[in-house]
Amino acid sequence: MAIDVGDRYRLSWTNTAPGSGGLVNADTVVLTITLPDGSTVAPGVTNPPSPTGKYVYDYQTVQSGRHSARWVGTGTGAGAHVEVFDVRPADVPYLVSLQDIKDQTNITNDVSDEELRTYLESATGVIERHLGQAVVKRTYSEEHQIGHGLLVLNWTPVIAVTALSLVDGTHTWNVNDLHVTPAGVVTTPHGVNPYGHVAAIYTAGMTIVPEEYGLAARIIVQHLWETQRGNAGGPRVGLPDSMMSNAGGYSGKGYAIPNRALELLGGGLPGIA
Repeated sequence: MAIDVGDRYRLSWTNTAPGSGGLVNADTVVLTITLPDGSTVAPGVTNPPSPTGKYVYDYQTVQSGRHSARWVGTGTGAGAHVEVFDVRPADVPYLVSLQDIKDQTNITNDVSDEELRTYLESATGVIERHLGQAVVKRTYSEEHQIGHGLLVLNWTPVIAVTALSLVDGTHTWNVNDLHVTPAGVVTTPHGVNPYGHVAAIYTAGMTIVPEEYGLAARIIVQHLWETQRGNAGGPRVGLPDSMMSNAGGYSGKGYAIPNRALELLGGGLPGIA
């Protein structure tokens, strides 16, 4: 489960002896954490630990993205262990609020908040992939190789381009001179259109999220939440349509998106709710 940047993440390693499987301390222990930007940190680790063989370290996160941590012990308790963890960025793209999801699932406590946030973030990604466009407004950074064609940005609707330059830094376009369509086509009304290996930073997304998209997100999260807890059971013949999404031309989507959510997003089986 991902955590937020700035949170502490508890790294742990249970060191066991070969053969007997009993807990054992290493003579020396080194913990190396590789950050998303490729840099590493090697914080000091308490050794010997208490209880025996139970090593822990609370790491204060400073970057968003995938982290890896490797424990290496030497001596009579030699061993190694690797774990990975993900850190959310400060501006996580949520299509609706956590409270919206709790209202939809009738959850009144905060015990499952972190798990629900993971489901909500996943539902947002599923919806944006299905629509083929950004719903939640955020910043994107891309590189494009432009020959004789036009620069077309990957995510739409585009709101604004905030920076555009050649990757090698030899030329920078004035963003005030750029004409950008919501479909992501970038041109210059006067002068030479962007060319070569360019780097673009831009904002895309919807300034107002349609209510049906928000409702679809709530339905998807509720469906996944109830299914994984066994309330609705696994996909099988005879399930209500709300549990199915691989019929009527939607084969390949699996059972993550109920048909009623697909219809709200502009797909699914007409006439079935």
